[in-house]
Amino acid sequence: MLKTDDKPLEAEYSYFFVGNESTEYILTISGFTGIYDCMADKTDKSANANGMKFSTIDVDNDPLGGSCAAICHSGWWFHSCTRGNLNGLFGIEKTFSVMRWTCADGRICPLKATRILLRI
Repeated sequence: MLKTDDKPLEAEYSYFFVGNESTEYILTISGFTGIYDCMADKTDKSANANGMKFSTIDVDNDPLGGSCAAICHSGWWFHSCTRGNLNGLFGIEKTFSVMRWTCADGRICPLKATRILLRI
């Protein structure tokens, strides 16, 4: 990931699994290495994407009353509408819609580039 200030931000998981259509693409991750884990945060269950089904604007799988996918203008494994959203919009830093990751100090870090690499 590349923050808008051009500083890199990395997160690595030793296990990353996305279920099939019948599971609504449930996310299972573990073995984090990096500075701050905003996908499987064991201390903040409300931010935990681990075990979540993938949500889109037309398929709301998050536990909130509203649709995080609609609020954030993207599809993601939302538990709440905060923490991480690598599919968010670029260049809109003051809203939940921004492409973002949570930094080590707990601030939301807007991103200008992301990529997910999988080792098979």
